[in-house]
Amino acid sequence: MTSIPIHDTAFIIAYYRSQHEDISLDPYAKLWLRPSLTSFASDFSLHVSVYDELLHCFRNRYFLESLTQLTSEGDWLFINIGAGFSMYPYLLSDRVTTLEIDLPEIVSFKKEAIKKFTSEGFLPHRNVSHSAVDITNKRELEELTNTIKTNYIGLQTVVLIEGVFFFLNRNVIDDLLRYIADFQKAGDVTMCVSFEDSSTSQEVFERLKNYFIEHLNSKNNPFTTLPNTYYTSLSKYVLKKSSSSFQVGKEIKSLPPTLRESDVLNEFFYTLHRC
Repeated sequence: MTSIPIHDTAFIIAYYRSQHEDISLDPYAKLWLRPSLTSFASDFSLHVSVYDELLHCFRNRYFLESLTQLTSEGDWLFINIGAGFSMYPYLLSDRVTTLEIDLPEIVSFKKEAIKKFTSEGFLPHRNVSHSAVDITNKRELEELTNTIKTNYIGLQTVVLIEGVFFFLNRNVIDDLLRYIADFQKAGDVTMCVSFEDSSTSQEVFERLKNYFIEHLNSKNNPFTTLPNTYYTSLSKYVLKKSSSSFQVGKEIKSLPPTLRESDVLNEFFYTLHRC
């Protein structure tokens, strides 16, 4: 199978969500379908994990339900860092303002596609802005922080960072959370996704690493994992809630009863409240 660039994984995740709309709760994911995605998904399932498709649907379901509940009252700015082709804004209330952040090529492609989907009636109109930011660059993070402070006065903020920490070094994650804490006020919310440190001893995680190196040109990827204590020790946040893709799947009875957590690529979800 030929290699694909990392940003093309955004199409893969959308494909996953589109295959199980009743689980992902995302009826718009199918707008991103491409002919090559079926063969990639099959290859990944064969060489890494047959359950990964479902687990990404559990993740989308969890955060959509969390965001829906959180933003049901008040005036909110939803900031999605590493937004990819997620479709949360179009499933939330039209009262929610959204700022999506990603790499320039993704932002450029998505902006044009969303404009087309909306004009053709496939998507409802929402107040969504897009910003191309390299979150590993402190200068760009500082500019983003100043933009949010200046342009979104009076709004509560909820930040979502999913599918991102795996690709970042620990010091970059530390910096990112510091910049977020700088523009958030007491009571604002940040939601994060990461693999636990214990994942590194699991065969399925090793298969994931090998696949990324071989097929996704990710030899230099740090494959970062974080312990639960990382989140409980953040000085400017309180960990209010945590879960995982495996736990969500078990709760909605969409995984085999005998399946073990160590057999899947289990991502953990953390909801942090700004002190």
